[in-house]
Amino acid sequence: MNRLLLALLTFGLFAPSANAQSTTLNRFEYWFDKDDDDASRVFGTVSGMDVNIPALNINTASLDLGPHNLRFRFQDSQGQWGSVVSRAFIKMHDTPYLITAVRYWVGEELHPSGMQYHYFDMPTDSLNIIDELLDACMFPTGAGQTLKVQVRDNHGQWSSVITRPLNVNPPGTMAITGIEPSGPICAGDTVTFTATPQVGGAIPTGYQWTVPNDNGWSIVNWSGDSIIMTIGSTPGNIIATGMNTCDTSAEFSLPVTVPVAPGLPATSGNWDLHPCAGTNVDYAVLPVSGVHYEWTGAATGSGSTITANIGPDGTITVTPYNACNVPGTPLTETITVQHLPDAPGAITGDFEVCANSSQHYSVASGSIADGGYTWNWQGIDFPGTDDSTTVDFGSASGTLTVTPFNNCGSGTSSEQAITVHQAPDAPVINESGHLCEGDSATLTVNPEPGINYTWTTTETGTSIVVNTPGPYGVTADNGFGCGMTSATIDVVVDSLQLEYVDGPVTIIVAGAYAFTATPSLPAATSYEWIIPASMTWDDSNQADSIAYLHVDFAGSYTVCVVAKSEQCTGDTMCITIDSSVGIAGILSNGADIDIHPNPSNGLFTVVMSAGMGPVDYVVMNALGQVVVPSAKLNGRTTLDLSSLASGSYVMRWHGAHSSGQRTLLVQH
Repeated sequence: MNRLLLALLTFGLFAPSANAQSTTLNRFEYWFDKDDDDASRVFGTVSGMDVNIPALNINTASLDLGPHNLRFRFQDSQGQWGSVVSRAFIKMHDTPYLITAVRYWVGEELHPSGMQYHYFDMPTDSLNIIDELLDACMFPTGAGQTLKVQVRDNHGQWSSVITRPLNVNPPGTMAITGIEPSGPICAGDTVTFTATPQVGGAIPTGYQWTVPNDNGWSIVNWSGDSIIMTIGSTPGNIIATGMNTCDTSAEFSLPVTVPVAPGLPATSGNWDLHPCAGTNVDYAVLPVSGVHYEWTGAATGSGSTITANIGPDGTITVTPYNACNVPGTPLTETITVQHLPDAPGAITGDFEVCANSSQHYSVASGSIADGGYTWNWQGIDFPGTDDSTTVDFGSASGTLTVTPFNNCGSGTSSEQAITVHQAPDAPVINESGHLCEGDSATLTVNPEPGINYTWTTTETGTSIVVNTPGPYGVTADNGFGCGMTSATIDVVVDSLQLEYVDGPVTIIVAGAYAFTATPSLPAATSYEWIIPASMTWDDSNQADSIAYLHVDFAGSYTVCVVAKSEQCTGDTMCITIDSSVGIAGILSNGADIDIHPNPSNGLFTVVMSAGMGPVDYVVMNALGQVVVPSAKLNGRTTLDLSSLASGSYVMRWHGAHSSGQRTLLVQH
């Protein structure tokens, strides 16, 4: 060791006398053995009268191994040194101490020729020489001997001799019971073979190995009970013989078999070499002990069975490997993939058909291997697998579908819309058949989708214009030969021309008079009479050719009439009547009604005299035009002319007991 740890005692100075100068310790020095050379001394400082020097780290690197003396002394503050103190110690090697070798012998003297040595590749810190190392074959047998042992440390020093009593028995049988490899045996691998001695017999202290030395076999290392070999390409024997000082064991031989490449795998079951695209297919080979299988191509993986997801055409290969991963003869099979059939071509045939007809349809795709076609109309499949079929149609339109199929399933369908046409309904001509004189009429039919219309005039379309009487016909046709229907109408001209209106032209007495439209027209279905507001009807039927009108007032009247049929209106004919009815009475009886204020802004209060009874009245302007229609008056009422312009107006009335007129002035 190069450092010495020394705990020094506590040192102190004698207490000085009263008249002595006080002193303290302030320095020390040390050196080794008898070396008094000042240059080799080491100095240190302290302070105080009592000094407890801590443990000193003394450098002993310059000293040899063995016993030495450490010398040291102290100096006080007056420069005086104390006496030298000495301590003995032994310098030894630095730790750790490990055993690297052992030697042993018997007898009283140390005889190198009879001494046994054992060296340790790895130094150890403990040793049981009796159980682990002792080979006593060279020693005499019997009891009473003394075994002497020494061990050497890692510093090259031998220990003192250790003695033990020794009893040497005759040696037993020594044998090797097995040789174990460290792992799989494959050509080119490096494998350790370890010999196993028997339990309870003599223990080998060494081993002799016999190994193959050709075809790639070679020794990598050889140490004790193990040998490391590079495995060759052919079988061989590893032989071990145990030895010690006393004996040699019998040979133990381990036959070493080097695995060879496996042969061609055998298929298990029937392989599907024509699978459908997109399906999962299992492929398998018969398993062999010690052989594993790798798959490539259509499927990759390990094992005797593989599942392939079928894609395009290709191959599938299985390669056998032995325990040394040496490949054998691969098995390869070609896979021809079946696909769903392509969509067939366009459907050919008539796509506009008549109801309840039969039609033939086909596709140009041709036959399909291991398959055919399924035809479908209105959700019903047709039997058979041909590329053509006949369809019996009902009354509804729909879609005709043809779907190709094979062993892999159904492919993409082709579709075709089929329109089923019905025989057209009989047309209906929307016209009464009456033509107005000098006019024209439009004959029409209600159109149906897909129907063509032809008229007897050779015109086509849903309507024609006619201006002469006679029969007219129209034929409906859907254009597909599904049947035609027709309709006819007779057109006549309605004669509604009147010559004159017959009736009185001068009236002096109030009463009902007959007015007649002349002549009475056979085509007329009604007559429209137009009378002035001051005239009243005395007739319950106001639409026939005779009108009974009541005249109660003097004035000029115009009566007009128009002859009409269902479709036509004739010319208007009029007659003018001059009436002087009741003029004197009107002038003498004006006082029967009181009207005030008059003039006014248009609002007049009309009050009837007692006993007049109800009357009918009208209001006319200065031109004799009625501005207030006929109305009833009885008792008191308000007459509102505020909407009329400022001017003079006449109110006329007629009743059972009174008739007359009054002038009304409107001023705004």
